[in-house]
Amino acid sequence: MFALCVISMTGLLFFSHEPLSFFLSFLPFTVMEASMRPYAMEMLLSRVEKDVGSAAAMINFMPGLAGSVGMALVVLPFAGYVMNLGFMMAATTFVGILLCLTDKDMEDAEGISMEKH
Repeated sequence: MFALCVISMTGLLFFSHEPLSFFLSFLPFTVMEASMRPYAMEMLLSRVEKDVGSAAAMINFMPGLAGSVGMALVVLPFAGYVMNLGFMMAATTFVGILLCLTDKDMEDAEGISMEKH
């Protein structure tokens, strides 16, 4: 999934000069983000032993916060809307990759299966 996000981000940064190329570059990132969410929710909620409701509320709050910050950053007069969006995609993808690589409990997370849902 991270590889598809990197390909999508690269397409957005270097090849999205027309609306169709923007759509084709941005669509895989959106699909991968949506498909990673259930796995991430399962992984995060499995680490909480009590007060799961508060953990779920915090997990659901973060996309709203990230969206608000993202809307403010994408309109900055830095490199244009599409390039700013590409830079934010690059930053979030690489932070996600680094977090997965440095997570000491990742071996436990690999045992989580989405088949039980």
